[in-house]
Amino acid sequence: MPTILDKIVEVKRDEIAVRKARIPLSDLQAQLDEQSAPRGFASHLDAVVATGRPGIIAEIKRGSPSLGCIRPDLDAAVQAGAYEDGGAAALSVLTDETFFFGSDRDFADTRAAVSLPMLRKDFVIDEYQVYESRALGADCILLILSILEDAVARALCDCVHGLGMDVLAETHSREEIDRAVAHLDFDLLGINNRNLNTFDTEIGHTSEMAEAVADRSTLVAESGLHDPADIAALWEQGIGRFLVGEAFVRCDDPAAVVRSFVQCRTICRETT
Repeated sequence: MPTILDKIVEVKRDEIAVRKARIPLSDLQAQLDEQSAPRGFASHLDAVVATGRPGIIAEIKRGSPSLGCIRPDLDAAVQAGAYEDGGAAALSVLTDETFFFGSDRDFADTRAAVSLPMLRKDFVIDEYQVYESRALGADCILLILSILEDAVARALCDCVHGLGMDVLAETHSREEIDRAVAHLDFDLLGINNRNLNTFDTEIGHTSEMAEAVADRSTLVAESGLHDPADIAALWEQGIGRFLVGEAFVRCDDPAAVVRSFVQCRTICRETT
């Protein structure tokens, strides 16, 4: 039986075909000159972590296949402003419409509202999407190893770097970590706690998978991080970068909650 991930990729291929017919690649490439230079996603995270603070990548997320649409009323620009006020180091914006209820408009509105570097989070399988992302103003692209063969992932990675953006290579298993290390010149290595076939999360997955990584300076823990204590625990294991969405989207005061994650080490010391 096809998994949720299989269905997402199938739909994405159809969407890309429609987009290519509407805006040819040559027209898309012509739009790149209109964008300002990339903001330096990975380097900004490095600078934040170097100060002793966790690098929080706060996500604009309206929903998911497992959650449904949890924030149909979300104002991306307002939410992004709250994240920036709370001390987030960078932003992630989901642009998939069919399964995650996002849009390119959410990305554009966020880009105009904040000065933080931004990740376009989507299911990237074609170089057309890389050019599309840079035309939107993306600073970093997510490449999901589960849906990409090595040769395709390497070509996409080269294309991303050729346009001055960074690559967050997302993995879910030791085999995918080994593939990323062997074949990709990534800037950040994500370990997703979410099983993309079932969309269940296991918070201990990052800790387990990180044992296979000698240099943890590029690791990003993703998904299922709902409490500042989760961040503090992973920080003690040498992981300093974290992608958090649902915990920030569901709360009433996102700036305050982001701040609690940024200050997690101090908060955890005070409560023990």
